[in-house]
Amino acid sequence: MKKTLQALLALRPKKKLNGEYLLSLGASILAALLVGAVIMLVSGHNPLEGYRAMLHGALGTQRNLGNTLAKSMTLCLTALAMAVAARAGIFNVGGEGQLYLGAIASALVGAALSGMTPWLVVPLCLLAAYGLHWGIVGVYALLTTEEIFRLAVSLVIFKRRSWMISL
Repeated sequence: MKKTLQALLALRPKKKLNGEYLLSLGASILAALLVGAVIMLVSGHNPLEGYRAMLHGALGTQRNLGNTLAKSMTLCLTALAMAVAARAGIFNVGGEGQLYLGAIASALVGAALSGMTPWLVVPLCLLAAYGLHWGIVGVYALLTTEEIFRLAVSLVIFKRRSWMISL
């Protein structure tokens, strides 16, 4: 336990930002944009229009910006959870699937207890998400991670579509 705590407290970047690192970062971004432009040209599309549409879809309106921030924060927090586990020496795969299944469990408990006080419902939702995570991951850790992820994403997409159709 003490070793895990020391590993968590030692979470610091090992390298400082320097000119060489920033140059390689800029070069990799430029290379990715060029590869994307070549793919768009080969497929018969204008790269400038494609990148303009991409920027507008992500940042063009307040709603688009809000959607981009909501999705990116979820992925950033999932990545942070995976990074903390990795730094502590725990091998964990399937973070996105765990996120989806935890969200499903939490939403089901929250919906079932909708009339109760939030002081009771929120901790129960967190416990449901945590319990589902350990119940599934603890049983089939590495072998079925991909299958669990696909099941979770499919279930979320199905429920979202069926909810939207019922409106």
